[in-house]
Amino acid sequence: MPRPLTGLLVAVVFCALVGAAYAVQNVALGRPAAEQSPLDPVPDADDGEQLVVLFGDSLLEAAVDQLRVRFAADPDRRLSAHWYGGTEVDTTAWLELYPHVGEGTEVLLALGVNDVFNGSVADATGDVARVLDALTEAGASRVIMPTITLNRLTTATTLDDRWYSKVAEYNTWLIAAGEDEERFPTLQVLRWDEISAGHPEWLQHDGVHLTLEGGAAYADALFDAVATPKVEPDLSPGR
Repeated sequence: MPRPLTGLLVAVVFCALVGAAYAVQNVALGRPAAEQSPLDPVPDADDGEQLVVLFGDSLLEAAVDQLRVRFAADPDRRLSAHWYGGTEVDTTAWLELYPHVGEGTEVLLALGVNDVFNGSVADATGDVARVLDALTEAGASRVIMPTITLNRLTTATTLDDRWYSKVAEYNTWLIAAGEDEERFPTLQVLRWDEISAGHPEWLQHDGVHLTLEGGAAYADALFDAVATPKVEPDLSPGR
C-alpha cells in the first residue's frame, strides 16, 4: 500500500556534515570516529576491491535487493547498503556514518525528494552542498546523486504543479552543480528524470515510490552510473 506523501522520502541517502545551523538536532559530530556508528558490513558475496556505499530513503525499497544482486555479480565492486524510510539529507541517522566512507570510496547518495517536499529548494540545495563537501572531505572519490523524476500520474492527487516546479528547480541546480568541477569535484549526476520520462508504470499511485518494475529500472540506473567512469573535463589550453 503506498505511503502518504508526507511520510515518503525519496531516493538514496547520505551523510552530511552539519554546521551550526543544525546544532538543534544535537548531532554529536565532534565525537571520535571510533565512537560513531560504523558502516554496515559488506555481504560475503561481494569481494571486489572498490567499496561503494549506498545512502538512500524509502524510494529504494523496490530496488535495493536487485541492486545488491547486481553488485554481488560484479567482481570489482562491493556494496555497503544503507537505506531507511523517511530520510532527508540532514537526517541524524546518516550524519554519524559519513566519516566512515573512507579514502577512495564511491558513494551513491539517493536523497532529495523529502527535502524538496518538506522545505524550500534553497534549503534542500544548501544541505546537499554541505553533504557533498563532507563526503569529499571524508575521502569519497565520487558521489553519484540522481535527479528526481518529473513523471506525472493522474492518480497522484497529492502532487500538484507546485511540486513539479520545485522538482524542476532542484534538478536544474543539481545538474549545474554536477558540471561545476571546481566547486563540486566529486559529484556525478544521474539523470533519473530523463531515464524515467515516459514510464508512469514505474511509479506507485503516490507518484513517487517505485513499483517492482520501476525498482528494477532504478537499480539498473544506479549500478550503471557506478560502472561508468566519471568523465573528467578537458582542461587543456584552448578548450
